[in-house]
Amino acid sequence: MANELIHTDVGTVLTEAEYDATTAHSFNSQATGDIMYASSSSQLSRLGIGSSGDLLVTASGNPAWAHIIQAETNGLTLGIGSSAPEPDNNAIHIWKSDSGAGVPSSNALLNLEQNGAVYVQFSTSTSTRGGILVGDSGDVDAGRIWYHNGDDDWEFYTGGTERMSLASTGLDMKNHDLLNVGAAANDWSTDAITLSGSTSTQVITVVPTSGNGASIVRLGLSASSTGDAALQFRQGSGNGSANNMQYTWRYEGDDAMLVLQSADTDGGATEADIIRIPDGQLTVDFNTTADENAFDDYDDAIVLRRAFSPEYRGGRDLMRSNRQELIDMGVLRQYDDGWVGYSDQRMAALLAGGIYQTRQRVDELDERIAALEAK
Repeated sequence: MANELIHTDVGTVLTEAEYDATTAHSFNSQATGDIMYASSSSQLSRLGIGSSGDLLVTASGNPAWAHIIQAETNGLTLGIGSSAPEPDNNAIHIWKSDSGAGVPSSNALLNLEQNGAVYVQFSTSTSTRGGILVGDSGDVDAGRIWYHNGDDDWEFYTGGTERMSLASTGLDMKNHDLLNVGAAANDWSTDAITLSGSTSTQVITVVPTSGNGASIVRLGLSASSTGDAALQFRQGSGNGSANNMQYTWRYEGDDAMLVLQSADTDGGATEADIIRIPDGQLTVDFNTTADENAFDDYDDAIVLRRAFSPEYRGGRDLMRSNRQELIDMGVLRQYDDGWVGYSDQRMAALLAGGIYQTRQRVDELDERIAALEAK
């Protein structure tokens, strides 16, 4: 016999006091902390005290000590509040109040629930980390998200390598791409990036912290692409109507050409190319807004006479007067801040007009010569 409950005195006649004494019964090998349980329908037995920190569980229908809580079938609910529910899947459910969220994912091994905010607190010393590790048989902590109290930053790892950290000074990409949208042939159906929501000035700055490194904003295409890479400047909806303007710098992959396009070239919300640069050669749109026939009947002699200032002094006033004359003709455009720009269309029209007038004069001269020769 072992661990059974027995009489301490066997085969004697006991007085009532002896029968009622606390020492009248004992267990075989009894020790402090032992627990009595029914080992059968007719037998009481002893469960010896376990080791420090052991938990009382059931094993094969009897109580036993263990370091593991094995919740079989439906899982385990730890009820912090009253009226805790029964487990609803094979997981640990820490419940304080009903959130109304329903049954958690069947893949969730831990579910924290209450009718309100729920947090998981990681409290560490001032120079250590607290976070989450994810791994597999190849690398037990390949994925990591943790907060470093010593540096006061969030650190993000994939494949066992730190890819990014976030501190009060900003985002450090650890020499990796900031954003790779649509990688591995995965496209996006809407705008890849949208920065909006503020009435203040919006600025994107790319600046090397030191040295002679370049800052590059690159819009690329694949080598065989016939699509476009474009940079748009838009006011409002950009449809060319009042207060809704748009300009687009666009590289056309099918023509290997850089194009500047306006959403409003004629005041009627008509999209058209303003500048085209194929093979490094600049061409400017010569459309009706340039009034290409404007200078066909322009008297070059009058232009020259008006260009000479009565205050001519060594050519300086002549140059200033010539510039003003070209501004008046629309070949140059002077802005409110004094900046003067060159208008390709107007200059082209002026040259075309000069050629037209020269051809007319040559034709007139030929006619006069012919008339003289006929005499």
